[in-house]
Amino acid sequence: MEVCIFGVGAVGGYLAARLIASGYARVNLIARGRQLDAIRAAGLTLIENDERVVVLPTVASANPADLPPQDVVIVKVKAQAQPQVAAAVAGMLKPGGVAMFVSNGLPWWFGQGIDVPLPNFAPGISSLSKLLGQKSLGCVVYSNNEVLQPGVVQHFTKSHWLLGEYDG
Repeated sequence: MEVCIFGVGAVGGYLAARLIASGYARVNLIARGRQLDAIRAAGLTLIENDERVVVLPTVASANPADLPPQDVVIVKVKAQAQPQVAAAVAGMLKPGGVAMFVSNGLPWWFGQGIDVPLPNFAPGISSLSKLLGQKSLGCVVYSNNEVLQPGVVQHFTKSHWLLGEYDG
């Protein structure tokens, strides 16, 4: 199974390290800048409690085209950037693949599938929904993580990940 973490900051880095360490899937990363450079040079380090784990992704790149088609793409970029990366994410998926958009706090898809008028929390939502349709899931995360330095993420407390289809 091919899994991509698209956005490897504090939360994305934590999730990436845990998935890679599990050995369950081939985990690929989309990162940028100093974070990408550090991961390529020395791997991704997760510090949790008294444990320090260093993992190596299958592929780490800034360019989604460098990765093979993905079964799952977990998008952990800032909420306002999610509609901007949606086309790239859609192009990464295998037939039957799924994208999961992870948000801290109120997600961009809040209110999808309900008949109550809500303010537009994120411009671009309608194009994102049309682009991905049934191929996407939403996730709200409560997880306390910090990038200590490029390539090194520390996890501080328990994590709660609520995920599912946008209409509940």
